[in-house]
Amino acid sequence: MNPRGYGIVRADVSPSSVDGYVRDIRALAVERSWDLRAIFVEPSDIWFPLLVTSLGVPGTGVVIVPTPAHLGGWMDVVRRSVEVWTLYPLMRWSRTGDNCE
Repeated sequence: MNPRGYGIVRADVSPSSVDGYVRDIRALAVERSWDLRAIFVEPSDIWFPLLVTSLGVPGTGVVIVPTPAHLGGWMDVVRRSVEVWTLYPLMRWSRTGDNCE
C-alpha cells in the first residue's frame, strides 16, 4: 500500500507561485506513487495547530511542501507524525531527524 500524503502550501510565503507549487506537489506524488489525498492552500500558519493534529491519522506517511519555509516553525512538530518532503530543494526530512535524497 502506498503511503497517504498531503500537500501544504502557504500563500503568504510566495503568493505568486501557489498554482505552480500545487502542480509540482501533484507531480512529485505521482512520481513517488503516493496516495495524495489533498493539498491545503493556507493563507498563513494560523490553522496549523488543527491541520497538524489531523496528520496523525493512521496511514498518513508524508507531507509535501514547496520549501521548508512553508512549514516554518512547525517542521519538527509535523515530523513527529510523518516524513516531510520539500520540492525546493528536493529533500526528505525523516521522522528520525535525518535529511536525505
